[in-house]
Amino acid sequence: MPGEATQPQASHVAGGTFNNHRRLAHVLGIAGLLPFVAGTVLLLVLGRHNAMAGPAIEVFTSYSVVILSFLGGIRWGYALLPARDDETPVHAQLLAWSVLPPLVAWATVFMSRPAALAVLLIAYCAQGVWDSFSAHTGSLPRWFAPLRIMLTVAVAICHAIVFLMAAFS
Repeated sequence: MPGEATQPQASHVAGGTFNNHRRLAHVLGIAGLLPFVAGTVLLLVLGRHNAMAGPAIEVFTSYSVVILSFLGGIRWGYALLPARDDETPVHAQLLAWSVLPPLVAWATVFMSRPAALAVLLIAYCAQGVWDSFSAHTGSLPRWFAPLRIMLTVAVAICHAIVFLMAAFS
């Protein structure tokens, strides 16, 4: 049906390729958490009054901007999947919405660190909810929902901690 996302071909699923890609996505997703967790732990160890806390918050925020933009890119790519030939329409609405996360991320560059961290925290939660619901409705692979929920919770906790340290330093 036009406008609906297509799922992976059965041959990929039956051949085990799908499970390998799913496992790789989990490993890479968890690896992507490492800079968030390391930055949060570093800030907790340093304390908010340490001279290195400011630069650590900047590095954390910069990484956050990049990853939120990456999440928009995932949606962009998935919206293009059905466009395998000239007859299949691209999901124009999903394509348009997929640019929102990078735009929000970019806007935070011009904000104070506490404001940027608050906006990024909200954006990650919104993106996680969107991705999870999309997976449950079939717009994204079903296995993506538990992964995104786990990653979103971890990223949100890190952002909340770093926000509190930045806001009350």
